[in-house]
Amino acid sequence: MPYRTSLQTRLMPGPSNTADTLHALRRHTSVSAPLVALGVQPRGKASQEALELRFTLPQGSCMWRVSAVDGSLVLDVRGTCDETRRILRNALVVQGGLSQGAEEHHVLEEFPDRTSARFLGKMIAGWTQRIQAYAKDDHSLHTTEHPRNLVEELGMWWDGRANFGDLIGPWLVETMTGKPIINARFAVTESAVLSTVGSIIHMITHDRTDVWGSGLMYPPTPRQIKRLSRLRDVRVHAVRGKKTRESLIQALGWDVPEVFGDPALLLPRYLQPEDEPHAAGTAAETAAISVVPHYKHAAKFRGKMTAHTRLVDVHDDLRNVVSSIATSRVCLSTSLHGIIVAQAYGVPWRWLKMEGHELQGGDFKFEDFFSTLASEDVSSIELSNDELKEVDLEAIAEEATLPELDIDLDALDAAFPHPRAGHRPGVVNPAFSWRDILAEDAAAAVGRSAVRRLKRGRKAARRLPRTVTRKLPI
Repeated sequence: MPYRTSLQTRLMPGPSNTADTLHALRRHTSVSAPLVALGVQPRGKASQEALELRFTLPQGSCMWRVSAVDGSLVLDVRGTCDETRRILRNALVVQGGLSQGAEEHHVLEEFPDRTSARFLGKMIAGWTQRIQAYAKDDHSLHTTEHPRNLVEELGMWWDGRANFGDLIGPWLVETMTGKPIINARFAVTESAVLSTVGSIIHMITHDRTDVWGSGLMYPPTPRQIKRLSRLRDVRVHAVRGKKTRESLIQALGWDVPEVFGDPALLLPRYLQPEDEPHAAGTAAETAAISVVPHYKHAAKFRGKMTAHTRLVDVHDDLRNVVSSIATSRVCLSTSLHGIIVAQAYGVPWRWLKMEGHELQGGDFKFEDFFSTLASEDVSSIELSNDELKEVDLEAIAEEATLPELDIDLDALDAAFPHPRAGHRPGVVNPAFSWRDILAEDAAAAVGRSAVRRLKRGRKAARRLPRTVTRKLPI
């Protein structure tokens, strides 16, 4: 995902290179009252290439990193443990460019190298406050039966690791409602919870759950049937496929309407690929076969790409993965949502089945989705370990198909159970607000900032030549 550049960046005539700006930002951090109030602190000294700033959430600590990249300053944020990485993925599902690299991080902004330290501090304060507010609400929801009034929607999805398919649901909900969404899967709440994209119906634990486009991983087990049958007021608005509907009716007697479809099929209505699709006959077509392995299969495909194929990392940012698939000529995938996204954007696809490396639930979730297509046109191939060693992905791609969709996407869209936003959320540069800081904390931060400024001024005065200090006003 390309970096975003703030349109209101303030340049300063002073620092002439990124190293000077980074050192200025480190000094500014200790005397900026908003940053002091938020607990943002430098981690070590600024180098020629980067400055790191630490801040805390109820779930653990996070790190800002301001890096010099090709004459610009890039701002990213990263968690220091699994729980804070989870919080960042969920809090920034719409706004933050998720990237893996050496470690998982979110690229939020890019600035010119002469951006003022004051402006950089302002941006960091705004983003920090937004992330901390989300983290506090998430923590409150998971630790008390009566959390403070939440502005977020409550959803349910699997978020154990970065995976673009699992983030499609919260991305769609936040885009459609204009509100952030918190994962309430393990929360203590009596509020309504929305279950969307994924094979997650068997995970439902809350009364007042709305199901919109979710599916089952496999037919419910006796233990799951016993638990799910105790739930009250579970409202099913749509399910992923016909096999899920049949299983829920037979096992639980739930009222399940004949409204089908994985909500990822609606992505083209809300997310446009960042590149134009590859046109047949163009030079770009030669590298237009996307290979999308499930994260459990990814290692088996490394080193097997050619000039005509590209490996898509499902841990990457949702928009990057969708754009890679949507701009392909063909998609080969062991991942269900690789197939669904290809179908949504009209890209012929082929299901790669890994012999001896089946996913949890076997073929159930795939066949569930295929029940919403002209299933006789579904193209698949089963590959053994030996076949994979010598696999010709380009030859396999020649048999890709685009089955006709046999469901009404307008009905799926209309079944969304929450009010819609009047506009879709765009690029947001959150602003710091003292209204969200307790009065005593604000006063203490302003006081500490003033004392540090005074001490810095005295140190600077001591460094001046004596002939100059004699002329300084008392």
